[in-house]
Amino acid sequence: MVAQLRRKTTDIAIVVGDMATTEVPGRFSLVYLVWNSLGNLRTQAEQVACFRNAARHLEPGGRFVIELWVPGIRRFPPGQAAVPFHVGEHHVGLDTYDLTTQQGTSHHYRRHPDGPS
Repeated sequence: MVAQLRRKTTDIAIVVGDMATTEVPGRFSLVYLVWNSLGNLRTQAEQVACFRNAARHLEPGGRFVIELWVPGIRRFPPGQAAVPFHVGEHHVGLDTYDLTTQQGTSHHYRRHPDGPS
């Protein structure tokens, strides 16, 4: 992804790092955490570190915007461990959600022409 971005533009400084700890120069009006990335931080301490890091990078009055999936726990009948989000000829996707830890996991199963999954 970084290589593709570098091919498209040289106007953006690209930094690869941990969203909870990496610092970049400057202050910004917007810190945008995209596509359920917060869910990759599996503990409350990691998530708090991410919020602190975002705050460090915001200028006064700046915004921290989080795009986050909210699990459809009502889709889980009692005793059911997973719900499908995609069922196709070559791919099956299932979501599991642990109500105790509040951790969701998406599972992807692919069928290839030579047989292995």
